[in-house]
Amino acid sequence: MTDNSKKKELFLQTLTKAYNHQEYVHFLQELLNDVQMVAPTRFNKEFSSLSGIIAGHYHIGNYKGSDGKKMALFAVQLQNKGNVENARSSQRAFIKTLLDNSGCDGALAAFFTMEKDANGQERPSDKWRLSLIRMEYGFADGKLSTKLTPAKRYSYLVGKGEPCHTAQERLYGIFVQDNVNPSLAELEEAFSVETVTKQFFNDYKEKYLAVKEYLENTPDFMAEAERCGFTSEQFTKKLMGQIVFLYFIQKKGWLGVSAFPTRLTEKAYKSALFRNAKAHNIVESVYSQPNADGISFINREALFALSDKDAKFLSTLVKGKSWGEGPKNFMRALYESCVKQGRNYFDDYLEPLFYEALNVDRGESGFYARFHCRVPFLNGGLFEQLDNYDWVNSDFHIPNSMFSNADEKGKDEADGILDIFDRYNFTMAEDEPMEREVAIDPEMLGKVFENLLDVKDRKSKGAFYTPREIVHYMCQESLINYLTTNTGIEEADIRKFILYGEYFRDSDTMKTKEVKDAKGKKHFEFDPQRQLEMPASIYKPVVHGGVTSVLLTA
Repeated sequence: MTDNSKKKELFLQTLTKAYNHQEYVHFLQELLNDVQMVAPTRFNKEFSSLSGIIAGHYHIGNYKGSDGKKMALFAVQLQNKGNVENARSSQRAFIKTLLDNSGCDGALAAFFTMEKDANGQERPSDKWRLSLIRMEYGFADGKLSTKLTPAKRYSYLVGKGEPCHTAQERLYGIFVQDNVNPSLAELEEAFSVETVTKQFFNDYKEKYLAVKEYLENTPDFMAEAERCGFTSEQFTKKLMGQIVFLYFIQKKGWLGVSAFPTRLTEKAYKSALFRNAKAHNIVESVYSQPNADGISFINREALFALSDKDAKFLSTLVKGKSWGEGPKNFMRALYESCVKQGRNYFDDYLEPLFYEALNVDRGESGFYARFHCRVPFLNGGLFEQLDNYDWVNSDFHIPNSMFSNADEKGKDEADGILDIFDRYNFTMAEDEPMEREVAIDPEMLGKVFENLLDVKDRKSKGAFYTPREIVHYMCQESLINYLTTNTGIEEADIRKFILYGEYFRDSDTMKTKEVKDAKGKKHFEFDPQRQLEMPASIYKPVVHGGVTSVLLTA
């Protein structure tokens, strides 16, 4: 195996599987080359007031880039699985405290959790976050300081089941270089959200034009469009918007949620069986008799042999999975099922999904008999057909190869709509100015909408997308103006509170000290000597039960 193939294997092995500390240390050594190791195997347990979120960390090493900028390398263990995607401000604040007074300009950190496997043994969770944290500098007391400035974090969500295409494209070029130490600016560029967003839009636009061109050369479509009064542009924009929106929804696990458990306990089996005579017949045909362990198993052939009416009735007798537990690759799984059945993806699967499932309120269960799964009702107009469009009886088809041509071109070269979308990470989290995930977020829908309108349409509709940074600034300024006018507090103090209040809070969370009470029990108290100087007219720290709170004095 060549050196480059070994490097690629390490790269993919690290970023496409559950967190492995030894591999991650090796990954950093290859990515950055000249790493000064500190204590890669020593776990520092966290005892501050953030211990409810942070279990502890490894200080793997330090690194100096070609620009002379210094970075610290960490691995941070979080307390529970939800903290990988949540509590982002606290994670960022924790790294900032490690960097304060270190002389480092930033850090690379892995954030992971531990969970128990089927045997009760602890192991790292499947998904983890690779983050670049960049210190921001400002002036405090006339000196360059990080005291009143936050750290910015850029993150890839990686691990088992997460696409690695973007991380590979952005980081692998740095990873394979043996004789160059990447600068902090080069690493920041590799974690650039804007670059990924621009690339995604270009790919999206290319597929939009391909579908539009195909439809304009399809007489059956043009006849239907003329009859209904819509254009190929309108139809294609709606179709592409529907598909990309569902990539966000499937990320939440809301699509294709299993309505039927694969096994039932004896209690659940009898509860469903003895509901009534009809229930008895259906349950007995689909589920086996409980075995010696009291477990009954599903017969999938019998399940799919049920009529739609009986399948819907069965879904009310047994408890399937909950919303959020659907497959995260529902759109691809639906396509593979379509190909296996020799059907047309657009006509036989997508249109029923859009207009018969997502556009119809079927109650809390959301059971959709055609696909034998739970599908939510998504109102708002996106899944309503264009005016007068008769999707049931329309005769035109969009070929399956428009959606995926992986069988023809291979997985790496495939360029169907699903092939392209499958390569990107999608996130439902709206980024903050100080927290950016290297993924496609819902903001992309606004950018797509604006950029696919020509200039004439944009002016006539008044449709312009406003970047979140500008919206954030406008909201801050409006709030400052309102509070200054209505509270009588000095504008400078209000401004300091609005712009930096979050960072004072984060700092105060960390600026605690461990003390013992009369019985020797440890707890944490606010340390006023380590407090940041927030205006007394606004801010007063209050400690209750070891928790520091912010009190507005006005």
